[in-house]
Amino acid sequence: MKIHFSKKEYRLLLDMIQIAGWVLNAHSVDKEDFKATEHYQALSQKIKAYAKEAGCEDLITFDKTLEQYFATYDYEMEGEYMEFVKAFEEDSFWEHLIQKLAERDFLDQTPESVGEKMSNEEVMIRLEEYRGPYEEEFSENGIDNLQIVKTSEKIIH
Repeated sequence: MKIHFSKKEYRLLLDMIQIAGWVLNAHSVDKEDFKATEHYQALSQKIKAYAKEAGCEDLITFDKTLEQYFATYDYEMEGEYMEFVKAFEEDSFWEHLIQKLAERDFLDQTPESVGEKMSNEEVMIRLEEYRGPYEEEFSENGIDNLQIVKTSEKIIH
């Protein structure tokens, strides 16, 4: 199979590879994490190998010691695609924070015997009720009013 790309299309493909690489590996901390994404990295290397031919050698460089292609520092840190990564991370942060707080409150305020009898739809409706105040607060004030308050010491038996 042959696929032909214009320089602009190849550049967009590189951007997509960088976004995917960020999602796959930005939070990887050990070799096992990277091992799980090897097949994606192999395809990324194959595509990056055409950077010079595509006129994008200012974006991708080859490290002879590691025998791998990497995004240049400027492209990795300041490429247009990073705006999408930053927006994704920002949205994900707020979504996860609000969801976790709503779930915590739901579990704290709903007796287990009641929760077990609720349908999935009822649980989702209740979670939305708990999400509302957090969405409003964080939308207006961000994390300015967020504090950790110890209400009681945990007792270990």
